[in-house]
Amino acid sequence: MVRAWYLESDAGGVKVLSQEDGRMELLGVDELTEKTGLLFWTASRYNRLFSSYCCRTRHEIDVDNIKNIKENETLKKIKQERGYTWEDDIEISKRTLPDFEEKTKAFATEHMHPDEEVRLVLDGTGFFDVRDREDRWIRLQFQKGDMIALPPGMYHRFNLGSDEGYLKLHRIFSTVPQWTAHNRIADD
Repeated sequence: MVRAWYLESDAGGVKVLSQEDGRMELLGVDELTEKTGLLFWTASRYNRLFSSYCCRTRHEIDVDNIKNIKENETLKKIKQERGYTWEDDIEISKRTLPDFEEKTKAFATEHMHPDEEVRLVLDGTGFFDVRDREDRWIRLQFQKGDMIALPPGMYHRFNLGSDEGYLKLHRIFSTVPQWTAHNRIADD
């Protein structure tokens, strides 16, 4: 299940809070959706239930079987309802991603896309930082079985948490992606 919390801003930039320091308060899914417009789905590790938080229905999907993901009736229904027509898979790690340093630096730069950004985590863990409606940073930690949809035009950044991190994603789009990222201007 996606975990989310506010990042603490200080004069030196953004300080990442941890649960150990006692100040990190996790945000609930409803609160997060209200503050950001994000949509979430998650698959239970044990019973493979794919829960859609945006519409409060339950769906079955096996995230361990990539062939099943592309043919899964529930995911097909979600794609049809939301107008998604194109998909692919990507592995993000030093070993698997060409130009890893350059690409992860671009991912970590605050930017937005003109289209909705939908990601289903097949393996590993990653972090999206997004801005709420008051322009405050929220960190999202997502892992295997989580699916997230960032609205068009939402500024965000992404990281693996470490250079040794690993993430395998199933990416879903409404059209063939143009891979156009619009970086946020510093005083924007």
